[in-house]
Amino acid sequence: MSGSSDTLRRIAVAALRLDEVVANPERYPTIATPAPVIVERLGRWEAAVGDAEAFARRLEYWGLDRGRAAELVCDRRLEPNWCPAPWCEVLGEIVTTTRKMVAEDALGPSGYRRYGLPAAIENPLVFEDILLPCLLVGRRRLAVHLAARFRRLEQVLELEAIAGLERTLLGSLVGLSQRALRAEFEARPGDVTADRYRRFVQAITEDGLEGFFLRFPPLARLLGEAILAWVENQALFLDRLETDRPAIESRFDVNTGRIAVFHGGLSDPHNGLATVLIVRFESGLGLVYKPKSLVAEEAYSQFLRRLAADGCPIDLQGPQVLSRDGYGWVEEVVPAMLEDTSAAHRFFQRCGALACVLYLLRATDGHAENLVAAGEHFVLIDMETLMHADPRAFDT
Repeated sequence: MSGSSDTLRRIAVAALRLDEVVANPERYPTIATPAPVIVERLGRWEAAVGDAEAFARRLEYWGLDRGRAAELVCDRRLEPNWCPAPWCEVLGEIVTTTRKMVAEDALGPSGYRRYGLPAAIENPLVFEDILLPCLLVGRRRLAVHLAARFRRLEQVLELEAIAGLERTLLGSLVGLSQRALRAEFEARPGDVTADRYRRFVQAITEDGLEGFFLRFPPLARLLGEAILAWVENQALFLDRLETDRPAIESRFDVNTGRIAVFHGGLSDPHNGLATVLIVRFESGLGLVYKPKSLVAEEAYSQFLRRLAADGCPIDLQGPQVLSRDGYGWVEEVVPAMLEDTSAAHRFFQRCGALACVLYLLRATDGHAENLVAAGEHFVLIDMETLMHADPRAFDT
């Protein structure tokens, strides 16, 4: 483990989850904690739940009473033979990398150039300079993860796509940490200027972010776990892409080539922080990668084909689907303008027909983000709430 071992132990014990303490209390022995501190922590816990009555119900659900809850919020220590969790290893790498970048004066434009980091000059992310070391740690870990299958990431992705992939991680880390970083920034007096921001970045990173992580231990854990999840999910995505490439090229009738454009983080995270991705290949093919079962998408496509085969007077289109075990690939539907008034007439006819189909299939999520106007076609792109259950059907 890199970084200060004692500091990382302190962060690790302060970032313990309650369920970990409940499951293995002997692994995390309590140490003397002042009574006012215990009362204050219980009060914050109760306020987070709602009120005293809701807190009592929550404790009862977990099989706890207030006395046991007071014990759970006591300070704890780690056993001498404590083995650091993977996120702690990542945190140590972040501390070491931050110190190195500070010594090189590389937390800023010079760092983007030196390390080839994915700068977004016109749309920078708040506090992204501080989190660049986290991105470097994720980059190195992904390279190690992929080494068995690819010599270099550039074999599969063009440079612009690699930048998109890495900014997906950076955006996730910014989303997790911006409230804490803003609180730290506002705690330092002064006008909001570029010079004040540079001084803030220098002050918070000069110790390798150890002080910041000590003040926000759960956030330190979240950042470490987010990097691990990103590495796992991108490696899995690239492995699935190479495995499925022949089937993709057959289904969509195109030679794919390398990925030219990568857009990640396009959905809520599920199943280990996996999200929907959009990739566009050198050939021009755009695909949506969904890390979930596409049974609903496949059934919807079959339903639309059946309508057409049975003589439905209005043709409705859906994206092509390649369904795999627990994930799949969907044709990207690109917005397009209407060509003329006749196309506009057909478009609104299809809107009505699609509304009828969605009503018939008990869809509940047909909002703007799940529908695309592609020329004269109105296309549903997310089918996860088709055949939604109606609780009234179970009334007696």
